[in-house]
Amino acid sequence: MSWEDLLPRPGQGSGVPEAVLGGMQARSAIDQNNAQTQLIGAQVQKLNDQQTQERQYQYDVAQYLKNPTPEATLAMFSKYPEQANALSKGYAVKDEAARNSDIGYFGSLYSALDKGNTPIALSTLRQRRDADQRAGLDTTLDDDWIAALEGGDTTASATIKGAVLANLAAAAGRDKFAQNFGAVGGSRELKSANAGDWVYDQQGNVVFKVPQADQYKSVGQGDTLVKIPGEGGAPTGGAGQYVGGWTPRARNGGDNADNVVDNKISGMATALGVGPDESLAGKSPLDIAKALTLSEGGPGSLADRNNNPGNLTDPKTGQFRKFPTKEAGLAAAAAQVARNLKRGQTTIRSMVEGLPVGGSSQSGGATVVATGQPKAKDAPNGYQWSADGAKLEPIPGGPADKGAATAALKPWPSKQLEARVTNDASIQNIDNAMRLLDPKNNSPEAKAARAAVGPFTGALGDQFTHWNDPGGDNFRALVGQIGGVIIKDISGAAVSATEDARLAKWVPKVNDPPATIAAKLRNLRREIEQRNLVMDRVARDQGYRPFGGSAPAAPASGGWGKATRVK
Repeated sequence: MSWEDLLPRPGQGSGVPEAVLGGMQARSAIDQNNAQTQLIGAQVQKLNDQQTQERQYQYDVAQYLKNPTPEATLAMFSKYPEQANALSKGYAVKDEAARNSDIGYFGSLYSALDKGNTPIALSTLRQRRDADQRAGLDTTLDDDWIAALEGGDTTASATIKGAVLANLAAAAGRDKFAQNFGAVGGSRELKSANAGDWVYDQQGNVVFKVPQADQYKSVGQGDTLVKIPGEGGAPTGGAGQYVGGWTPRARNGGDNADNVVDNKISGMATALGVGPDESLAGKSPLDIAKALTLSEGGPGSLADRNNNPGNLTDPKTGQFRKFPTKEAGLAAAAAQVARNLKRGQTTIRSMVEGLPVGGSSQSGGATVVATGQPKAKDAPNGYQWSADGAKLEPIPGGPADKGAATAALKPWPSKQLEARVTNDASIQNIDNAMRLLDPKNNSPEAKAARAAVGPFTGALGDQFTHWNDPGGDNFRALVGQIGGVIIKDISGAAVSATEDARLAKWVPKVNDPPATIAAKLRNLRREIEQRNLVMDRVARDQGYRPFGGSAPAAPASGGWGKATRVK
């Protein structure tokens, strides 16, 4: 048979002889059976491999959780990239501010766990849980972790530490985690801190970002971090809080010569009528701020253009802050002065030059960010140790005593008090609306509320909406009232949400779906709570009574600890 015999001929269809066709079909069947056998074998092998990998993964996780470290975390991320990427995706969708907040939280929590400081770890967890509860978020995991630590379960503590490290690596990214997070637990000495480094300060269990390069350095054996000469300072209240550009002010070196510093001191002394080394006890923070700002630049200066008479800087950017009015800038400067007074800068000279660091010739006139542990019985001013020595308590009649302290404080100004009361009323309205929007709430009132809003609500006009669903008027009015508060607060006028694109993510509208309204209300609640915190902090610094009569919080029983780079 030649190859021509296989070509089609008229009337022969395909032209393939039956014998040849039958052989080809038989061969095809054999090949198909072989292929199926190979496919089944490959599937079985793949399943076996997957089961083996899963068993290995479970074993590795168990071993990792026995002694979780930053190095072990990186090894797990490298060995199991699929699981690592799945965890990282949750942080990739967040904006930088949210990721930084998570990094600060997990960094503080891990540092406390790694040092065996369970009370600080529990305090950090409870603050997070309370914030989640106020935001309407699930707190099951927070509650489980708190219960485990309260029960003294060492195995659970290690498990929590491993989970925290994994989330820390996912939030920061593997490269940055590998570069910087090896010192979260203090595993290496801190020689310096550059711009963008995350630094852990054990005094208040605070993780903050260094705003400017070459701004901090270590002295001794790496367990003391100090501010070196120059602008800025350590954000003692945590990331995002501004600090004074003129605090501390180095007398020698940096950008301030002796004559400049002396001129500042003499100018303040003249303005306040107080000697450079005399106590400022009789002067208010506002009076001190006014005198201090005279040396920071007159009309037309950068401080004047920014409405920032204290030359305050933002630790996130290292740039000078801009305030909307000169009054706001002066109030911020006064708040910084109040913090300086609490730190012991109680004379004009110490206010300008900063406090010296004892026992170190390297630090010059820098201000200490963190130093060694204090004596166990050194109670802060106004406090004493309890009889069993386990906790701090206010000294009766002292500055920390609730009754004595509150009686000496000023009442809130009417405008600020009205704003604070309005904020609390808005939070209550939001909570009421969130309760009705909860899909698990099957009460008639909740069902009617969810039916009263939606994409087509109001499309045919308010009169038709009222005629079609009169029972939903109250809930629609509640949603509109909540939105109106933030519109007026931010824009300062009765503009609509559509006229100001900035308000879109905050302001709920009746034609939003219920789930969208709920999400906006959660965002709005967080925003109002943050404003309340700022108002309360400024009021406290200005000498006003605590809003609602709450007692001043006792300071942490711990003290200054090692400063370590965490990012």
